[in-house]
Amino acid sequence: MFANVGVSIGFIRNGRLRALAVTSLHALPALPGIPPLASVVPGYEVTSWYGLGAPKATPAETVAALNAAVNASLAEPAIADRIRALGAEPMVMSPSELDAFVVADTQKWAATVKFSGAKVD
Repeated sequence: MFANVGVSIGFIRNGRLRALAVTSLHALPALPGIPPLASVVPGYEVTSWYGLGAPKATPAETVAALNAAVNASLAEPAIADRIRALGAEPMVMSPSELDAFVVADTQKWAATVKFSGAKVD
């Protein structure tokens, strides 16, 4: 899994956009000198992420094999460096850690939507 700052990094690097801050909790090596917004608004974090899922009935051995392969790929220096160059950060996790991450992220955004007062029409 990896978190991502998006396609805007190319525009920032070529000078078409001026970045004021990144929305990850920490500064990104891919964008040196751009502070995290959390340095002004403590705890502020908005990132996108990608993960690999499988149907609930997938055998545990298959899930473990897929997880091992994905984590090994993310640990490969060439792959990890490319992900970082794109402004993202590899996130090596176990299936249970990913489950907990998804639950926490869902709860965070559910609370955000509730606080906003947004309603489905």
